[in-house]
Amino acid sequence: MRARQVLDGLAADVSVVCVDLLQYAESYYFHDGDRRISLAGQIAGAVGLADQASAARHPDVRRSAAVVRAALDDLAAILDSRFLHTQGSAREVFEAYARDHGHLGGG
Repeated sequence: MRARQVLDGLAADVSVVCVDLLQYAESYYFHDGDRRISLAGQIAGAVGLADQASAARHPDVRRSAAVVRAALDDLAAILDSRFLHTQGSAREVFEAYARDHGHLGGG
């Protein structure tokens, strides 16, 4: 199933970002100003995708969406504890991340 594969790949990629931020904290400070290729500029899209997929008809897609959501929650926790200190929800952290990287409006 294609949707499940996309979601599983997204979860794996987000997990890699988590490890990178934990091992190489300085990578947070290097960012691209182009919103189209910036994680900070596109993370809201990943959240939206996980939200949509969590309501999918197929249980495998819903499970994969839950894995993406868990990876995103981990990412938000790392971003907040190490860099942003919002103590907010994952959405609030991602909005702060987008603003901090020059993507005003956050979403």
